[in-house]
Amino acid sequence: MSNRPPAILIIGAGHMQREHIRWAHSLGLATIVTDFRDDAPAIEMADEYYQISGSDEEALSALASQLNKKFNLIGAYSGSDFGLPAVAKIHHQLGLPGCPPEAVSLSLNKSAAKKVWLSQGLPTPQMALWKEAPAKLDLLKLTYPIIIKPLDACGSQGVTSVSTPDGVADAVTLAKQYGEQVLMEEYFDGYGIDTIGIMWQGRFIPCGIGDRYFSKPPYHFPTHGFAPSALPNCDVEQAYHLTEQACRALGIDNTPVKADLLYKEGKFTLLEVSPRFHGDVFTTKLIPFSNGQSPVLQWFSLLKGTDVHTSRSNSTPERIVIWKALFPLAPDIDFAKVEQFLSEHSDLLEFFYEPRRYKKHQRHSDNTSLVGFFWIAFNNRQDADSFLTIFSNRFEGTLL
Repeated sequence: MSNRPPAILIIGAGHMQREHIRWAHSLGLATIVTDFRDDAPAIEMADEYYQISGSDEEALSALASQLNKKFNLIGAYSGSDFGLPAVAKIHHQLGLPGCPPEAVSLSLNKSAAKKVWLSQGLPTPQMALWKEAPAKLDLLKLTYPIIIKPLDACGSQGVTSVSTPDGVADAVTLAKQYGEQVLMEEYFDGYGIDTIGIMWQGRFIPCGIGDRYFSKPPYHFPTHGFAPSALPNCDVEQAYHLTEQACRALGIDNTPVKADLLYKEGKFTLLEVSPRFHGDVFTTKLIPFSNGQSPVLQWFSLLKGTDVHTSRSNSTPERIVIWKALFPLAPDIDFAKVEQFLSEHSDLLEFFYEPRRYKKHQRHSDNTSLVGFFWIAFNNRQDADSFLTIFSNRFEGTLL
């Protein structure tokens, strides 16, 4: 048995990674964090810190090899797509359970992943890959509306819906600001369903599901969501089953997983899966606030060789929780007063505002212009919907 203390490498040291460190410490793990910012807020909680970008695959894999001489490194963790290639490489080079690098590459290539799903009959939009906008005659043959987005991007950046051929050129120009290739997809209506789980040694472990709502077209960035989902139990099972099918089709295993689905009138549309959990707003906050369970803690415990949730029941989550993104519509908002209003008029669980993000207050088009979030608990979904109306009326013209 090794005398080296067990440890985990966490890529990213932002505000919400503080919870990751706390959960790792609760399992007796030393924590090593990396971030491109040397003033990232979670650094002070970690046992060690290294200033490395999450996309620097070579530097991160070299660091992992170095750390494994001092620690018994049980794995690396990233909550964002940009860190997944490094995580896969680290697990592969250290002989740890992890998602195969080729499956990570395939899942991050939206076009290639959709081709696999279409070949297996999974309900995902028809699509085409463009380097430039097609000729006008070809555009006239398409059925509108359509979705145009970068092949490789995140945070809803460069994503627009187009209702006529005349809008295609501008949409392609926007998408190409985030990558050379552009993905055109068949448009499906509906609200979002977020699922997370763990693929572990060939089995799928459900870890959370919620509803997500988006901004008005032509942009499609998420504005708020709920957990648990309002779906009936049979549709919840179907959403998890579709997530599992999509992961198996891409060869994803031994990793957290997430799926982006659309739902309307009993039918699901598969948009994306990735070998990671949904972002920390959903996974680190919303799901634990709703049912008291931490998917990240469960993943860390599996890597360590123990499953803290093996006795977890399938009972209904304890409470309805909403998350809401804060998009400023004015240049001088007093967010202390926003938090005070929420505290006085709701069961506020947490309010997070990051001043460094406050750079834009007009024409929001993606997630990069939000400045924070809040999470609130409710007795039922009707109360949650009513509160959203109250909040919208109170801050009309100030917050989206």
